[in-house]
Amino acid sequence: MCGRGSRQGAAGSADSLIGRLAAGGDDAVGAETKALLHAAGLEPGYLAVALRAGDRAADRDLTEDLMSGYTGAAGRSAVAVAGDEVLAVISGTDAAGLAAWLREAGQVLKAAGLALTAGIGGPADGAAALAGAVREASGVRRAAELRAAGGTGKATAGLWVATSTEVGSHELLLASVPTPVLRSFRERLLGPLTEYDARHNAELLPTLRSFLACDGSWSACATRMYVHVNTVRYRIGRIEALTGRDLSALPDRVDFFLALRGA
Repeated sequence: MCGRGSRQGAAGSADSLIGRLAAGGDDAVGAETKALLHAAGLEPGYLAVALRAGDRAADRDLTEDLMSGYTGAAGRSAVAVAGDEVLAVISGTDAAGLAAWLREAGQVLKAAGLALTAGIGGPADGAAALAGAVREASGVRRAAELRAAGGTGKATAGLWVATSTEVGSHELLLASVPTPVLRSFRERLLGPLTEYDARHNAELLPTLRSFLACDGSWSACATRMYVHVNTVRYRIGRIEALTGRDLSALPDRVDFFLALRGA
């Protein structure tokens, strides 16, 4: 059994390794980083994972338990707190398998009323690609957090997991935007519609979502919403009048699409 000093030493090595990778500097994959990977028992290829609990970093011990549960008794992992996240690196390339394991574990967390979001970066064949995989994992986790919040601003209980292959490029774009900036963009564009719907029960936001999902087809949107096509035309007209946007113009459609996905 490892003593306290051994555990502290392993934690210190993990902190050094994760700190270098998260910083992503020119020397992130230098000789010392490779030595730290080797000391942690990590061999190519690698998977990077980012986790967060609510508005704070996930519990380090819980993360270590999750990673060791997936890799098994012989597996190795490096886990460290980095800002408002816990970052982990393990040996392996099966991102889908790790995601499935985490989702299964998430059922226990959900029953306990805990909420965690997790992102898994693409497999890194060697140390040179690992720093990028760590940054990607953080971006993917933020995309998972946006999904989990569902417009409420807070993830519901459970473990919300996403891999780099499951997240669209627009979601990564949204995840890279600071939360206050994204909130301001969303409120500026959708705020007038939210207020109008609250006063008049006009269903402008649901109509906007359906209209964009139907690629701007009046008839398809009407069929989807079980209303007359003229009702759709009237609602779209109100949306354009309230926001000053033109839903026949691609740039405005993209803005609405991103605002709704970030909601």
